[in-house]
Amino acid sequence: RVLTVGSSGDQAINAISRGAKDVTIIDANIFTKAYTEYKISAIKNLSYEGFRKAFLEEQNPFDWHIYAKISHDLSDSSKIIWDNIILNQDNSLETYENLVHQEKWKTKTTSRFYKSEKEYNMVAKKLNTCNIQYIYSEFTKFPAYANGKYDVILFSNIFAYFCKDVKAFKKVVDDFYDNHLNLGGKIQIHYQFDNQAKYAI
Repeated sequence: RVLTVGSSGDQAINAISRGAKDVTIIDANIFTKAYTEYKISAIKNLSYEGFRKAFLEEQNPFDWHIYAKISHDLSDSSKIIWDNIILNQDNSLETYENLVHQEKWKTKTTSRFYKSEKEYNMVAKKLNTCNIQYIYSEFTKFPAYANGKYDVILFSNIFAYFCKDVKAFKKVVDDFYDNHLNLGGKIQIHYQFDNQAKYAI
């Protein structure tokens, strides 16, 4: 069981590719569910080459031709969002940046399912059997939505937004550690990419 921040959806998909059977995606961005569902639907319905062209190369991944191939796997709530964006062509080329706020996303991924057709096909099959739950919540309220205990908890780069309020961040981490982590489980707290690491947790 994995609980992960939503963001681009890659952490959830990577967890599933590594054997997670139950994944809870939680995020303060209300559009995370729509985007993650879109990417998952694309993996389930596009060939490896088709996915790479759409998501990693110059093709617009939000083109209506692609949408027509994957929309049947989206929830009704996500379809409402994508119908308005794609069918109306409302700046769809910039949709990822507008919704998820990550620039130059096509050049940043290191996920193996992007780079290996075998990995891609394996995760496409696993996506059909994994239980995925989406939750919208501000970070300080994450523990209130936890459902039981998890084997892996991924907080991505949330600490970057709390580095000046370490106590609030630590309170959430402690709650998950004490009440929502299985024996032998692990919590990824933050990334040590820069001077964020100087803040003691």
